[in-house]
Parts: sequence; C-alpha cells; structure tokens
Amino acid sequence: MKKKFSTSATKTELAKKGFSYKWRALSCTSIGGFFSLASANTITIALKDIIKDLNVSIGLVTWIVMVYMFVVTISVPMFAKISDTYGRKKLFESGLLLFACGSLFAGFSFSGYQIILARVVQSFGTALILANSVPIIADSFPENEIGKALGINSMMVNTSYVFAPILGGFLCGIGGWRAVFLGNVPIALLALLWSVKQLKEQEFVVKEHIIDWKGSIFFTISMFLFLLVINLGGFIGWLSHLIIGLALLSIIFGLLFYQVEKKSSEPMIDLSLIRNIRLLFAYLCIFLSSTSRGTITFLLVIYFQLVKNIDPVLIGLTFLPYCIAITFIAPISGSLSDKYGERGLSSAGLLIMAFGFIGLGMINLGTSTWLIVFWMFLIGIGFGMFNSPNTSSIMKIAPVDKRAVASGIRTMFLNSGSAISIALCISIVSSFVSNENLKKLFVGMEISMQEMSYGQFINGLKTTFIIAFCLCIIAVLLSFSRKTSHSYEKRLSKKENITLKH
Repeated sequence: MKKKFSTSATKTELAKKGFSYKWRALSCTSIGGFFSLASANTITIALKDIIKDLNVSIGLVTWIVMVYMFVVTISVPMFAKISDTYGRKKLFESGLLLFACGSLFAGFSFSGYQIILARVVQSFGTALILANSVPIIADSFPENEIGKALGINSMMVNTSYVFAPILGGFLCGIGGWRAVFLGNVPIALLALLWSVKQLKEQEFVVKEHIIDWKGSIFFTISMFLFLLVINLGGFIGWLSHLIIGLALLSIIFGLLFYQVEKKSSEPMIDLSLIRNIRLLFAYLCIFLSSTSRGTITFLLVIYFQLVKNIDPVLIGLTFLPYCIAITFIAPISGSLSDKYGERGLSSAGLLIMAFGFIGLGMINLGTSTWLIVFWMFLIGIGFGMFNSPNTSSIMKIAPVDKRAVASGIRTMFLNSGSAISIALCISIVSSFVSNENLKKLFVGMEISMQEMSYGQFINGLKTTFIIAFCLCIIAVLLSFSRKTSHSYEKRLSKKENITLKH
C-alpha cells in the first residue's frame, strides 16, 4: 500500500529556500540529538546523590543508567521504519515532547523505580529524535551536500557523549541530582518550538513498511537477558545456576532472532551487511571501543567522587581534555583517512586507547588527578583517531542504497556497547566489594575497615580497565586485519571496466 503525506513543501520547494532552510533543519536535528544523548551520561555524576537521597540499591542504580541506552538501541530501528509512513517532522517533534516529559517526571521522582520508568520515556523520545534526524537532513539538503550535513550532525551527536560529564557536573553542582533531569526540560521545549516553527514536512509517496515485530521482540529479550547476566554475575557468582540459565536463554533467543531475520522481507538488521567480513569487523571494532570507553565516563566519575572527594563541577572539568581531544582529532583523522586509508589510522587509534587503559589500570588511592586526566586525554586522542576512519570505512564498503541501514547498524553496535559497559563496570566492581559496602562507600557512611573497602574498590577499577585494554587489543587485531576500503562506486567502476575489456 502506498501513502502520500499531507504536507506543506516538496524537496524542490525546500531547495528554493536555499541556505536558510537547510541549515535551520540541521540545527533542529543537531540540538535534539546532542541534548537527548547527553542525558544518557549526565546521570552518572548524580548517582551518589540519588543513592543517598532515595536509598536506592546498587543493582537498581545500574538500571537507572543502563536502561536508557538499552531502550534506544532496540527502538531506533523500528522508529526509523515508521518515519517513512507517518512523517519525519511529526515523529521528531513527538520525540522532543516525550524527552521533555520523561525529564520532568524523572526530576520529580521519589523512588528508583520511578526514575527508571521516566528514563524509559526519555529514551523513547531520544529514539524518535535519532531515527528521524538523518531522513530530515537528507530531505532538506541537495544530493551533493548530504554527506557534509550528515558529518556535521554526527559530530554534534558524538560530542554529546564526551561533554555529558561536564554538563552533568555543572547541573548537579548548581541544583543537585534533580537539576540534571529538570535542566533538560526548558532546552527540550525550546528545541520543540524551534522545530515546529522551522521544519517543513516533505511531500512524497512511500510504501507502508512491515515492522519486524517478531525479530524485535526476540532481540529485546536476548539483549535484556544478556545484560542481566553481566549485571548479576558479580553479585551472585558467574557459575551460579541462575546466571548459567539466563545465559542459555539469551543465546536461544539470539538464535531465534537470527532465524527470523533470515526469513523476514524487511528485517530489523540487514544480515547481508553483517555477512560482509570487513563490515562485520568494523562493527565489532565500534562495539569493543564503545564498551571500553563507557568504563571511563562511568567509573572515573565515581572514583573522583568517592576516593578524591572532588566537587561535581570540577569532576566535569577533569573530562574537558578528553572531550577536546576527541572533538579536534576526529575531523583531522577523517581527512587523513581519505588520503592514506582507514585501516592504519583506525588501528593506531585503538592502540593508543589501549595504552591509555594500561595507564588507568595502574591507578591507586594516591594517583595524581593530573596523571589520570593525561591517560583520559590519551584515550580521547585514540578514539578520535579511530572513529572517523572506521565510520568512513563502513560508508565506503556498504552499497549506496544501503548506507542508511549500514549507519543504523553502526549506531546499534555503538549504543549496545555503551549499555553493556555499565553492567560490566558494576559487575566487576561488585566482585571485589560487597553490595552493602559499595552502597555505603557511595553515600559516604562510616564502615569498618574502610581503607580496605576503598582498596577493594580500586582493585575493581583496575580490573575493569585491564579488561578494557584487552577489548581494545582485540579491536586492534580486527581493524588491522581488514583490507583498505574502496568506495562502492569505485568497486562498481572497476567491475564495469573489467567487463568492457572482456
């Protein structure tokens, strides 16, 4: 069935608006993407106050952080499909409204469960924003400028991950943990008003998409069970019957998801892209680097609060060199990869990240804050050097008509890594410190043998960072084993030339 949007503008009409409209549309998607994704990590710096104020357990705190990226990961593919049916502008603005409502609800919550529910509402809003941002940009820019516009939008979205601790520290320092949520509300509402005024729906004919509900449900269950395994393993033992049972169920639902995707006419994940070994390695690299990088923004914030007793605003500032490194190195690395290829730069970036994690793996109670900032800065340089060439490699390898899908799969791997890293951090630390003592350390309560408890906490940090180092080394090997990527157009041209010669 085909459907025509009832809209106010066609792409030709929008193009006639020239510079003015396309950049206003880009400003809408960039602002929405930046603040909605920043909210995923701003919460970390407020966890200590949430535990103390609401008497929340460590296990529940993990889900307060983790549920956001989990819901975003599973819902973006579904929302991307319905945007072709119901219109990008309407769904994008609905996402901003949902994000504002979720933030308001979280800011006035009085229990950990209420915050989790509010975070789910927030994350559905974020998923709607992200799923419609790329199509809005593609609808607003002429064909020869879409790549540049997507690059700017991607830079803004990626920057949100690294600037989140700074923003969270500032808000928490001013008004406590509730301000971290309530501060989103006026920004989201202003972004909504700006979008309502500036965005125009495009007129075009589309077919009704079939949403892969069965595949989406199996994927959701499999990932949820996997996160439970990682989250609970440190508390109740990795070889306990419950953990083994949950792990087996996660694998079973994962296999069911794979079988459904093979038969689906419109699968949640295009398996033809995953079967390409170079694309698969690129996706695994972004997953491993995202999992490793997530340990920094989560564990170091806690370390600075518990061990160093640093003010939230100052904690945010300690992340500034790390943020600057990623922001400035990424575009330089992207330009260099166009000249010298992606494999070398991506691999070198991952190797630099690994060295940074080795440094963090030697952390102790007396480690200088400046030294920790240096290792973070090194990891920022590494990720900035890796990310742009790796993304470019994905776009070059993927067929032209599947680049949007390939980009969506990349985002799914990125977000999955972020969600898993939180569960991994808590699980490893809880293997060294009891749940009760860890909670007491969070709220600053006196406990017997407190120095030993801090020492155990540090051992958990060191172990986590060593595991992050190992993940980076695996990513280096995967990245370096790839051949240099040529664009789909170049490969097609070569095939045509060979055919002509014969």
